[in-house]
Amino acid sequence: MCPTRAPSLPPELELRIFELAADLDPGTIPVLLRVAQRVHSWIEPKLYSSLSIDLVKPVLDTDQKYQLLRQYPARAEFFHRAIRHVAIQTLDMRFFAQRGVHRWSAEELATLLHICSGATNVLVCGGMRDPDILSTMQSAGFRVEKMLLLVPLSEPGLEFSSPVFGALTHLCLFDLDDSAGRSLSAHLPELRRLPALTHLAIDARTPLATIDALLRQDLRVLLLWDLESKLDDAVPGLGDRRVVVCAGHFEWIADWHSGASGAPDFWVLLDRWQRHGTQASSGSSELYEACHFWRPATVTSDL
Repeated sequence: MCPTRAPSLPPELELRIFELAADLDPGTIPVLLRVAQRVHSWIEPKLYSSLSIDLVKPVLDTDQKYQLLRQYPARAEFFHRAIRHVAIQTLDMRFFAQRGVHRWSAEELATLLHICSGATNVLVCGGMRDPDILSTMQSAGFRVEKMLLLVPLSEPGLEFSSPVFGALTHLCLFDLDDSAGRSLSAHLPELRRLPALTHLAIDARTPLATIDALLRQDLRVLLLWDLESKLDDAVPGLGDRRVVVCAGHFEWIADWHSGASGAPDFWVLLDRWQRHGTQASSGSSELYEACHFWRPATVTSDL
């Protein structure tokens, strides 16, 4: 037997073991049933903790979605508690991330988003319009705490004043317009009014005046992502220790899915890295890898 693998038995043998236990001591049957029920109640939520909604694929592309729709609304409360992470994709990643032909109706999307409205960690890749994802989330009652947005920031209808963002603490923004951070400036008033926001990740090319304005609120971390590693070690005008530069290509979407599966996501690792500084690389393999991406922003001039 491989020492790294948990022992496993053929289902027929497992069944026979439980049958023998029940036959030899019938008084244990209620106990066996309670054990089975407890295990079921503990493990079943893991089946639904993370949900991927790909609008380019058929609605029932997985058994998970089939079971959700089959059991809803009878188990609406269970699904509301169980589903914590939702990824929504509107792009066809097979064709260089082009916008694909959506195979979902607005009603189908609304139904599924109502089912998973208890999710607090959301990824949206592609766009928030056509269909109107944000208004559908708002109608469903979403209160997101963590969000990764890879969308055109100039897109109409993207309003951070929505109640959906009222409890938002962690926000990572990628502008598919590639506007060098300029589109972000239009959202500055709404972003500054987000009551719970403590962690924000934005394009390192964002105008310094916008960055400075964002730092005036109660942020604990401002991550500037520099995908092409063109930024110097020093970020002009910024000497704030809350500012961190992420240089080079980082697998943001893969990291989100890893975090949804229970592993520490980049926000968790970044908090650890900031607490421990350069000594973080000796703490774990994840932090060691993170140190290859992150560095503190240093000051070169005053605003």
